[in-house]
Amino acid sequence: MPVIGVKQQTYKRLKRIRDKLHFRSIEDVIVLLLNLYEDSITNINEILINLLTNTGRILDILEDVQKKIKPIYTTPIHSDVIIVQDERQNEDGTIDGLPSYLRNNPWVEILSKRGKN
Repeated sequence: MPVIGVKQQTYKRLKRIRDKLHFRSIEDVIVLLLNLYEDSITNINEILINLLTNTGRILDILEDVQKKIKPIYTTPIHSDVIIVQDERQNEDGTIDGLPSYLRNNPWVEILSKRGKN
């Protein structure tokens, strides 16, 4: 049977674990610790693989969304709309020669914006 040398402090720690878990030998403690370590490595690897797989799926979804959104941004909405400024319209947007009930009327302003948006 091979012998493994450990520092006194390590031996005391192994012995404490053995006593707390009521194991028969320090070898049982070492086997338990090795199994826990191997299991944790396996779990970490599985988690990383799942993360990478899901990240790949998310990137594919984002690429599809980008392909669907791109035409929306590159296509003009109202390409046939031409904005013509009335000759009677002043630089500040007011119009000369209108009847008094149409001057400074908020409804006229709202209606004038129709079709521009």
